[in-house]
Amino acid sequence: MVSFFSFVLVATALTITNGMHLRADDGIENVHAVAHHRELQGGKKKPAAAAAPAAAPPAKKRHGEPMVLAMTVQPGNKLKLHGLWPTTICSGTPANDMAGFVASAWSSTGKSAKDLAIHEYKKHGFCNYVGPSAYYSEAQALGSAAASKLPTSFACPTGDLHIKDGTVNKKVKFTCKGKNLNEIRYCYNKGANWVTC
Repeated sequence: MVSFFSFVLVATALTITNGMHLRADDGIENVHAVAHHRELQGGKKKPAAAAAPAAAPPAKKRHGEPMVLAMTVQPGNKLKLHGLWPTTICSGTPANDMAGFVASAWSSTGKSAKDLAIHEYKKHGFCNYVGPSAYYSEAQALGSAAASKLPTSFACPTGDLHIKDGTVNKKVKFTCKGKNLNEIRYCYNKGANWVTC
């Protein structure tokens, strides 16, 4: 039986001589397997091959909370994504990673679609999602589904606005520009299920 101290000595020696990178959870069997592999290669470190692109991890939230999906009315009464707004808003300097961003899903009223998406992530997604791609993925998926849930009229309502979801009418929030709807805001619960506002 090899003691832990012996394992550390062997791992350290192999790391120094062969340029290996070992994790604390690597067992002695892995150290021996790597050393044997290096011996078969003549002790030389193999040149690094180009890394294959990593698969995107599933969208993860830091915490679930109710949120609002804002969809801007575009010409032809089509809806485009303005943003996904969880309850928590914070500030900071998030990574400017555009992985998962789809420009055609976002509104470009006043800003480019990319600038709007970056702004929305910094203001609404940074505190609530593990990274930008998780925020963009969820916002775009909900936006795509909401784009087919349209009101019967795009005239600015004088009272509440309800949109049919199957057999149920759900109340949504809205803003108007003149006599027409400008934005429709769909409410979601912690589980990202559409609920009445």
